[in-house]
Parts: sequence; C-alpha cells; structure tokens
Amino acid sequence: MIAKTRHAIARQQQRGIPNSVLDVVLKFGTPSNKPGGAIGYFITRAEANLIAGRLKKLISVIERANGIEVIQSDNDTTLTMYHKH
Repeated sequence: MIAKTRHAIARQQQRGIPNSVLDVVLKFGTPSNKPGGAIGYFITRAEANLIAGRLKKLISVIERANGIEVIQSDNDTTLTMYHKH
C-alpha cells in the first residue's frame, strides 16, 4: 500500500484516479524533480503506447505458455518441457 497524505487521498477521490492507475504511474512514469525535494512521475502518450505494446506482446507469450509444463532439477537446470493436457 502506498502511503498518502489526507490531501492526496481527497484529490485522488475528487479526480477519480484509482489505485491501479496510481501504481502504474509510479512504477513506469518518468521522474522529474519538483520544488522542496519532491519527485513527480508522469507517463507521456509515447511512453503509454510503448508500455501497452510490450504488455500486448507479454499477453501473447502468456497465451502461448498456457498448458506448457517445464520440469527442472533441484539446481534449476531445465530437464524437459511438454504440452500438458
């Protein structure tokens, strides 16, 4: 959970910004220095498009991984893999 001031909680509610959006901006946003030593985070349209493209590729990989089982030894060496039905 992200620590927030009462002011931040009020503004988040007033502006209808869900926690999931806050999490994404803080994780993927570009930081910039603000007065008083604060740091702002912002996602540009280009950055949002890049992130969305990467996520679409990841979704495709996850869909292809569905039903695949990988067997590893206790030292993390891959022994085999197969389609599990």
